[in-house]
Amino acid sequence: MTREREFDDQALILDQLTEVSLALSTERDFRKLLDLILSRALLLARCDAGSLYIRVPDEDPENPGPPRLRFVAAQNASVAFRFREAELPITERSL
Repeated sequence: MTREREFDDQALILDQLTEVSLALSTERDFRKLLDLILSRALLLARCDAGSLYIRVPDEDPENPGPPRLRFVAAQNASVAFRFREAELPITERSL
């Protein structure tokens, strides 16, 4: 890899991380923020597709169930699909 290419790659990384950093403090729409984070991560990792999950806190501390993951964002450059949010329990069976 040439020095010029390395410089261009580093500049791209810095630009994308700066954009995400600014959005973290200014974007009020949670979905837009998640989509931006995911799209920039895919660009930087040179990936075709990816998804984001968040851990959902238990709503009943008196009678806790298994922790859950919520599938909150997905992007795929090769396959068109309709995204649907979903949750799944974090258990030995689901892992």
